[in-house]
Amino acid sequence: MKKLLFITWDADTSNYLEALFFPIFNKLTKNTNIQIHVIQFSWAKTQEVLRLQQIAQIQQITFSHVYVNKDMWGMLGVLIALFKGFRIIKDYIKNHHITHLMPRSTMPAFICNRINGWLKANQIKLIFDADGLPLEERLDYTSLSANSLQYKFLKKQETIMLLAADSILVRSKAAIEFHRKRTPLLPLNKFHIVSNGRDEDLFHFNQAERTQTRQELGIENDAKLFIYTGSLGPQYALDEMLLIFAAYHASNPNAKLLLLSRMPVRFSPQIPSQIRRATIILQKNFEVVPRYLSAADFAFCLRLPAPSLAGIAPIKLGEYLLMGLPTIISKGIGDLDLWASKQAFLHTYDHLNSNRFNKVLDWMTTNNFPKQPIIDFAKSKLSLNQTAIQYKSAIS
Repeated sequence: MKKLLFITWDADTSNYLEALFFPIFNKLTKNTNIQIHVIQFSWAKTQEVLRLQQIAQIQQITFSHVYVNKDMWGMLGVLIALFKGFRIIKDYIKNHHITHLMPRSTMPAFICNRINGWLKANQIKLIFDADGLPLEERLDYTSLSANSLQYKFLKKQETIMLLAADSILVRSKAAIEFHRKRTPLLPLNKFHIVSNGRDEDLFHFNQAERTQTRQELGIENDAKLFIYTGSLGPQYALDEMLLIFAAYHASNPNAKLLLLSRMPVRFSPQIPSQIRRATIILQKNFEVVPRYLSAADFAFCLRLPAPSLAGIAPIKLGEYLLMGLPTIISKGIGDLDLWASKQAFLHTYDHLNSNRFNKVLDWMTTNNFPKQPIIDFAKSKLSLNQTAIQYKSAIS
């Protein structure tokens, strides 16, 4: 039996493990002879750790947590976790007879780089989840500088891991091109494009839930409901979403916008006065998201323009499309421009085009969007089954 150990580094809260990786790993366990173990390094509190452990147990995943003490004299706690981490991982591999190690992104790569030689000597396969272009994303959206020692150090660690890995997981063709251009020694056959597939048993349109949820939200039968679900950091172009909705609302005053997040949301001052009463803000857990998607008519999948967009694949897109929702996507995200050029239910939104509002309004008002073709497309590209097959190929 193959035993895969997935290593991740997170903040005090995160929902991508339960929303993305746990379902993928559960599907792998059911469909193959691969047993999944997860070690999460984070500064999450006990309640959050217990919550994840319970979810992992239900999904037949062995979950362990390593606490990172961020309150210990600045960065000292982080450094201690980084430098002790390799011993924790090495001991875990020995004690649980792990056959495959999968660090996700830069910090786990740094920890695992310290045992690369030992891994090869013990014939443990190394799979690197490169996770889009995370360092370039920090250059684009944070104060990190390409000339800083931090960036140069982390980039070096990423490159070491890319070269050492037996397989590399990415989310787009553009990400492969980026890595091979920067590190020409990387062979093409190392790379595996994996989708962020969603569970079609969970994300399926339900007419009864649509009717009930719209009634609860006070939405008229003929009104259009726009929806965004997920994180609401600055890179997710909230202001642009509000402007698009405001433009549509000006001619369709019964339309509503629903912003749904698992975390507390505090941005009411950003909402223009003319759409404040038409905007609904809810804090809900992941498992109830599908009923709100059933109630919606259009979805937003926007990111502020940046070079790092080429490496990502938005998790929420699979959820939207499996529910049959026509979706507005930012230009330049992963491989989505190619998809949008062939699928009328995807609108490529160019943030730099001065005529962008007229274009998106025209798309919304002149097209018909039957749900079934959207759902069929999503099942072929973004289902959990498809993603599990892609992961199995990379692991084997």
